Amino acid sequence: MKKTCRILASVFCASLLFAVCGTARAATYDKTLSITVTGVPSGVTLTDFPLLVRLSETAITGFSYQDFRGTNGSDLRFETADGTGLAYDIDTWNDQGESLVWVKVPTLAQNDVLTMRYGSDAPDANDPTAVWANYVAVYHGNDLTCATGGDYPASPIKDSGSTVFAPSSNESSHLGAAFYNENTANNTRLKLGTTAKNPLVALESISQFSLSLWVKPTNTDSPSYRLASNKSKYDDAGFEFLAISGSGTQIRGNGSSNAFGWWTDGYQTLKHRAWTHQAFTINGTDAAIFADGIVKTGSVVTPTATGSYGVAIGGYANNATAAAPIVGYVDEIRIYNGVPAADYLQAEYEQVVTSDYVSYGNVQNAATDTPDISGDPVVVRNANGTYTVTATIGGVAGNQYDLAVLFGNTTLWSTTWTATAGADTYALSWTSDGTEAAGTYAASVVATAPSGARSEEHTS
Repeated sequence: MKKTCRILASVFCASLLFAVCGTARAATYDKTLSITVTGVPSGVTLTDFPLLVRLSETAITGFSYQDFRGTNGSDLRFETADGTGLAYDIDTWNDQGESLVWVKVPTLAQNDVLTMRYGSDAPDANDPTAVWANYVAVYHGNDLTCATGGDYPASPIKDSGSTVFAPSSNESSHLGAAFYNENTANNTRLKLGTTAKNPLVALESISQFSLSLWVKPTNTDSPSYRLASNKSKYDDAGFEFLAISGSGTQIRGNGSSNAFGWWTDGYQTLKHRAWTHQAFTINGTDAAIFADGIVKTGSVVTPTATGSYGVAIGGYANNATAAAPIVGYVDEIRIYNGVPAADYLQAEYEQVVTSDYVSYGNVQNAATDTPDISGDPVVVRNANGTYTVTATIGGVAGNQYDLAVLFGNTTLWSTTWTATAGADTYALSWTSDGTEAAGTYAASVVATAPSGARSEEHTS
């Protein structure tokens, strides 16, 4: 997968410390696409879920990459049914085939509908950091950077031998190209982070986290190997997610040295030369394995140390003890800060392998009642505690438009406006109890027509 990792500024709406980067220009979207989520089970609500959206000209009626005005999908926008903007991460952009986009949805239930808009001069809003805010580290396929924005680079390590965790040109997972390791030498591994920059140290609690990945092993003759580990040897402090010949996958851990303090039962969850989704969770009292979204019973857990070496995929995190590596393919490695619900982990798997987890409508052209916004919207904080935004807005006379002032993807204030003939200079005013200093702040103004067509204008 071709990936991009961006570190973006945090949006702190309460103190109005936000600036929109890019050239100020009206953003009118030429195309809209309705996306219906059908795969979430009835009665289940997923929270802050990264939804996978697949885009291709062969699968979506009316979809064409030529309709994008930006570079590599930079003019994409996603929103909920009520118009709330959603953060997204462009995982793979392939204008000759399928593109993959992860969209963070605050709450997601069966038959929820999202709207995708594109074909505009809007600035790039791709925001991986916001999408993966609940994760310490995320690695998409063959990109060694961390999509969360954390400084935890992935480093292929080998003592000797051939290719080690290199981008694959002849094998794809359900999510595009993947890491490939063909090196059978001991201590071959994919290191996540370093001794000084250990992703597990960033956890709120080392006793509560989950780790997941897609894996396709090809070393059927290997007696055992580590899917993940933060240990340097068998009796070191830390944990291991093991694949053991004859015993299946196990999680083992100990809070200090001298052998394991706890371990789960073994489960035959891996399929050699076939892709499976493997995850394990530690919630402070229990450990559990999820194989292709199905939970296996766990074990009582004693405190597990962070280890001193970061985390490794396919081997020990450090090479104090020789260990056979995993040979094969690995993709979409994620370390979650805490333990998500079982429904969440099952959905992570199901949405990737279920072709109709989401359904796509036909691409629609922009409506004729699209509003027009021009000029630079500026928020003024007056000395008396009121705020004023001035923007020039035009629309179809008699139509009522929804207006909103945005800081990032967060709606700070909204109202309705009825258009008259020609363009109006419309001043939006409201009162806040905020304690921000009087002054001028950057802003975005969004106008939405009755048809759903919308425009947005950003401060330069």
